[in-house]
Amino acid sequence: MSDFQYKSLLEQKKMTMNELQEYFRLLRKVEYERQTLYDMKIRKRIYFLIKLLLKINRLLEQRFIKVIKDQHYQTARGKIFVCTSSSYYDVPNMVEIVNELSWTAKEGNISDCNKFLELLLRTNLLTLFDSANKDDFRAIQNRLRRNLSTGGTEICFPELVGLRDEKTLVAPLDKDFIRRTIDGKASLIPVALLETNKGKKGTIINIGRNLELGNVKAELYDDIAKIVRKELETLKSDLVEYDVKVLRKIR
Repeated sequence: MSDFQYKSLLEQKKMTMNELQEYFRLLRKVEYERQTLYDMKIRKRIYFLIKLLLKINRLLEQRFIKVIKDQHYQTARGKIFVCTSSSYYDVPNMVEIVNELSWTAKEGNISDCNKFLELLLRTNLLTLFDSANKDDFRAIQNRLRRNLSTGGTEICFPELVGLRDEKTLVAPLDKDFIRRTIDGKASLIPVALLETNKGKKGTIINIGRNLELGNVKAELYDDIAKIVRKELETLKSDLVEYDVKVLRKIR
């Protein structure tokens, strides 16, 4: 990949969507192979500026964020916030409340994001990837594991939303996050989000206690996924109750 050429923003704007997707796949592969993840020191310094800009954007759109409970504890090891999927704003909401620079990898393409939010979130290490491309998926997984193993933070959304129905609070979970947590010796933190659309629009959030997985064999991943899903269901159930009993009375 020594012949790879970085494209300026102006050059990227002239590219078709397919060309952009291929460009970013190659970019992620090159950055992993060269182990030039980003200048993390600079990004850590500008994180709070990104957070401020996200808050300003949210207030201009007249949206609120409310954390009704936060039970997690800080740790020097890596942290992975495992979140339910609620709305288009899940990523910026979590970036704003986590309060530290964090990786977020989501399957999708560039058109999935508002351009302003996309720019801010990419600066905060948002990566959109194509899971159908094995090289792309492998590069992302390796990068996320390395981030956790060096004490970094990740925000992930493993819920398989297409399998959720009216009777299901939380859909089954993709299990890739379990291996990353174990390989990175990270602390797993379940987080439920609920979008509220009656009256003032916004998101309420419930952060659970840290789950320490230790060294778990691969054959137990299904059981771990069920435990995490159960934790998320409990957290989300509390949000639904809070929305009905508290928020709707004051709107």
